[in-house]
Amino acid sequence: MPNTINSANMLMPIPVVGTDPGPQYATDINSCLTVLDGHNHSPGFGVPVPTSGLDINADLPFNNVNATAVRSVRFQAQGSPLSLGTDLGCLYESGVDLYYNDGSGNQIQLTSLGAIAGTPGSIANLVAPASATYVSLSSTFVWQSAANTPANTDQASVILRNLVANSKALTLSPPAAMASDYSITLPTLPASKKFVSMDAAGGQTADIAVDGSSIVISSNLISANAAGIADGVSTEAVSASTIGVRHTMFSHDFEINGNYSNLTIPTNQIDGLRFFNFNATIVNAWAWIRSAGSSGTTEVDIKYASAPGGAFASIFSTKPAFTSTAADGAYVDSAGVVTPPTGATAGVLSTTSVVAGGALRLDLTNSMVDPDSVGVTIIYKQR
Repeated sequence: MPNTINSANMLMPIPVVGTDPGPQYATDINSCLTVLDGHNHSPGFGVPVPTSGLDINADLPFNNVNATAVRSVRFQAQGSPLSLGTDLGCLYESGVDLYYNDGSGNQIQLTSLGAIAGTPGSIANLVAPASATYVSLSSTFVWQSAANTPANTDQASVILRNLVANSKALTLSPPAAMASDYSITLPTLPASKKFVSMDAAGGQTADIAVDGSSIVISSNLISANAAGIADGVSTEAVSASTIGVRHTMFSHDFEINGNYSNLTIPTNQIDGLRFFNFNATIVNAWAWIRSAGSSGTTEVDIKYASAPGGAFASIFSTKPAFTSTAADGAYVDSAGVVTPPTGATAGVLSTTSVVAGGALRLDLTNSMVDPDSVGVTIIYKQR
């Protein structure tokens, strides 16, 4: 029978009690202790330590070597992204999402709502130095063609909203069916209130001053002072000009004074012609009498010719008229400003546009017996 038995895992010479004689017994014990002193649980130096035998209660260095043959890594979810000064170059889970802190301590969220953080897919040709970035602090997407250099975008309509939940949308769109590409350049910010104009190249400038001298804005009313308006030929001030009269109402009175029942019916072109220096729009036609006659009906007509030698035609589909039952001073208008009184018929306009070089005239188409005065006032504006 041998004096020693080798241990199964470390091959230590274990003395057999009662067989191994001294002093060999002591020598074998010394050999076993020497082996135990050098054991490290590697093959031949002890049994590997099982998972249940580990109690890791501090950082576990890998001494700059790799962790290999790892089936998966399971993180302990953190309540918020790691932010200690030592949390650099680390991968971890915060909440339910995966994060990576780079070497500068930037907390980079890698997943969101069960997917890779950010818009799925890719942007063609988006390579450095170009970048697309979302700045959460200002809720702003930043597109750059290079570092600190913005990039253009080519898109359809732009939908703008206020930076609040459920904001209504404002959509900016280009004109439909453009004949060609063109650019519009916004003006620089003026130092004071000015009108903005745009040239044929799309350039906008704020160059028309609201100076209170020539152009005045007061209580939401835009007006032009006559003293500050030139006539377009000289620099002298004029009493009226295109800018001053575009929305100004003008009037012209046609009158037949006294008893007109002795005039031939019809009598055309009474009280001369009214000529136009500009294109105009007739907005109303007022008709009146001083006093009615003893019987019959007075009817008047305004006729228009667009050029010298042209045929005159009525501007009314229904002509203004008064019967002998009308009260003294009765009047009507074609725009419905007043309700026609008893014995009066308001004119109904069928022609309202007149051109520069055109003319109006007054015709008497019917007459009461022994009336006193009748007239028509035309109200018009430049167009």
